[in-house]
Amino acid sequence: MPNPNITPNTGGQISLPSAIQWTTNFRNQNPTAVKAHFFGNVIINEILNQPGCIGLRLYNAIDDNNQPQILLVGVDNNNNDMTNGIIADMSQPCPTQCSGNNVLWM
Repeated sequence: MPNPNITPNTGGQISLPSAIQWTTNFRNQNPTAVKAHFFGNVIINEILNQPGCIGLRLYNAIDDNNQPQILLVGVDNNNNDMTNGIIADMSQPCPTQCSGNNVLWM
């Protein structure tokens, strides 16, 4: 039975001032942490295009070199991770692969 709390519409936009405050809060509490991770649209679309996938779940992880990573996995409408499908890693961390100067990471 589908989970009524998990739908393709889960999530929403926040304002730029809120995003700035939230990322600033994180940086202030974690000054040496990786600030962001980049995934290209090819792997994201591969996950989302799996039959039954309604969204993504992101997991914080530490790789074998003790570096922070983000893992992406598809989620079905029963709120189950699609662990028999595609699981993505190998994102590009910021730093060093950061956007140009902007208000979310400076």
